[in-house]
Amino acid sequence: MKPRLIHLMIAMLVTAATCHAAEAPRITPEAARITDQTISSDIAAINGLQKRLADVNTLGTPIGTYHFAKAQAWIDMAMDQYTMNDRTQVIEDTVSQAHQLIVQLEAKSSNISMDTPLLPTSRKIRADLWQKAADWKKHPGFPCGEDLVAQLEVQLVWAGHEDNQLGWRHAKPYLQAAERYAKEAGRKIESCSTQLAADKTTTVISMTVEGDQEDEQAVCEETPAECPACPPQTPAMVAADSAKAAAGQPEATPGDGLTLPDRIHFALNRDIISARSAAVLERVATVLRANGSVNVELRGHADERGNELFNRILSRQRGEVVRTYLVAAGIKRSRITVKAFGKATPFMRGSDILSFARNRRVELLFSGNGGLRPLQQFEDLQVEKRQR
Repeated sequence: MKPRLIHLMIAMLVTAATCHAAEAPRITPEAARITDQTISSDIAAINGLQKRLADVNTLGTPIGTYHFAKAQAWIDMAMDQYTMNDRTQVIEDTVSQAHQLIVQLEAKSSNISMDTPLLPTSRKIRADLWQKAADWKKHPGFPCGEDLVAQLEVQLVWAGHEDNQLGWRHAKPYLQAAERYAKEAGRKIESCSTQLAADKTTTVISMTVEGDQEDEQAVCEETPAECPACPPQTPAMVAADSAKAAAGQPEATPGDGLTLPDRIHFALNRDIISARSAAVLERVATVLRANGSVNVELRGHADERGNELFNRILSRQRGEVVRTYLVAAGIKRSRITVKAFGKATPFMRGSDILSFARNRRVELLFSGNGGLRPLQQFEDLQVEKRQR
């Protein structure tokens, strides 16, 4: 009887674990999200999903795969909308989407759907970008940009949610991010396909002329490990580097005396990148793309007013939206880290609106820069209007 009892207990434990895995984390109904304890519990639930996804990566699933990237994008959307106090069903829906993918990734399923559902609170906008995503999934170069395609689709759902709830003006920043994902995905996928054909031609010529497979091996060794078919540079970049080498010109490095903005700023209680801040980040992205050894730590801050927990969440989300922007601009996610300081470390001490505006920021701390000079800039300050 004892062995049978033991087997029964094991079966019950397995069943309980399976049911737990199948059930998405519960988020407090929006009307009850009014205490710090409730908010902390919900944030912990979303962070629990994040930890499970990180464990999936630890067990061998690459971050750059389509379904992993999509799960991360759903988590990012859930956290952002919770931080912004969204009062619709979208947080529960995005958590559910992330959970479904994570469960399948944990089970190492080989038959996960490639479809991206349109959530009930969203609506379909930018049909042209949706069509591009569908076409890229059938493209031979898809493995080189699959993570960007996944992020593009979730970003379009996100933009559709903002447009449906608040109008196009609120959807605009999310559409801009979607356009960047699409641009970078197209570049990687198309160049990947071109390089596949070039590699095949190089291999055939090498084996025919010399009868030696060493040249074929050399072609493979020049390929980035994260994508076996992706070229390290576009043909135009390779040609430019060749011309520089022929002329005896050294490659530009951060240590050549470059100065780079070390911060951008935000509006009160917001985590949206303004047009002026976007221009600052474009300068940063240009240098980071040209110098792969430079990493950046994004330090999110809030001004000194308001609840500590809210400010900590808001400052993290500000860092996350900057990371999203830089990734969409072609910077590897692995080169970017995010830290949140809330209102603990103001740049300026003071209770005036200018001091508050300077404290609502994300600072960019560069490492491996070899002499890159950080520059404090305040051209994108968003000073709140004085109350009459």
